[in-house]
Amino acid sequence: MDHVSPTPDEVAQAQADYHRALSILIAATRADEDIAKRALLGKCFKYLTGDDDGSWPVYVAVTGIDDPTGRLVAWHFSQAITGQIVIGPIQDFPPAFVRERPCHPIPREELIVAFNELLTRIARYAATVPV
Repeated sequence: MDHVSPTPDEVAQAQADYHRALSILIAATRADEDIAKRALLGKCFKYLTGDDDGSWPVYVAVTGIDDPTGRLVAWHFSQAITGQIVIGPIQDFPPAFVRERPCHPIPREELIVAFNELLTRIARYAATVPV
């Protein structure tokens, strides 16, 4: 069987075609990711976390997209069964997190009610501190 090697021009053309197709695929993937991120803006979620001793809800609100990096920004809060309270930002909230965890979308109002209840608990703790 005779084997004919491609010419340098054919190799260059094949490489150019490959790079063009790859850049189109990358651009399409980024566009899909941007659409997925924008769809999460302003959404609120709740999921259960914990260990063998029990589980508790964690609330998450997606608050923005970081312009330079394109990462989703969110904040979360929870109170563990032990009483430990966590409130803080999430600087790189992955859109896949919503699909990978049993994350349930909730209305903004539910998140606000839960946050106000947490603030009330914090105020009760503060009231027990001796003056």
